[in-house]
Amino acid sequence: MGGKTDPGVDPSATPVCKGDSVIPEGVWLEAQGSDGFQFMPKGDTTGTNRIYIPNDPRN
Repeated sequence: MGGKTDPGVDPSATPVCKGDSVIPEGVWLEAQGSDGFQFMPKGDTTGTNRIYIPNDPRN
């Protein structure tokens, strides 16, 4: 489309488990982009390439 190419993003996800549990207590997300990709967490003023998302179990 118009000769413009989309920037590439290389993501990865790493679950965090405690002890022998198979249910993760959270996950680290990391991404690198060819065009300066960054996550912008809500309320933050600067971006990051790595964020932690806790697993908030519902009772």
